[in-house]
Amino acid sequence: MQAVIGTPGAGSIELALQPHADHPMVAPVLARVTERRMSTLESLFAEQGLSRPDARDRARLTYAAYLGHAQLAHATPGQLPKGKAFTAYVDRIVETLADV
Repeated sequence: MQAVIGTPGAGSIELALQPHADHPMVAPVLARVTERRMSTLESLFAEQGLSRPDARDRARLTYAAYLGHAQLAHATPGQLPKGKAFTAYVDRIVETLADV
């Protein structure tokens, strides 16, 4: 999460595809990518000791945080902190989501 959120433009491709999520060529790609990401996150949380249902819920929250951050960075970048405050913001997200 720290590497992805801290990367400029993180999620920009996904955000560009989201409005076309019902397009027959885009929908299966988004579904496949999302499921792969969710499965990876779920496995990571399960490795940390969460039950599969709890790991899946935490994966969903983590992915939602990623998408929400990407939307903020894209549409209203002024809402995000700068400099050291940004680092603290990202650390807080990770701390909250990884608290197993």
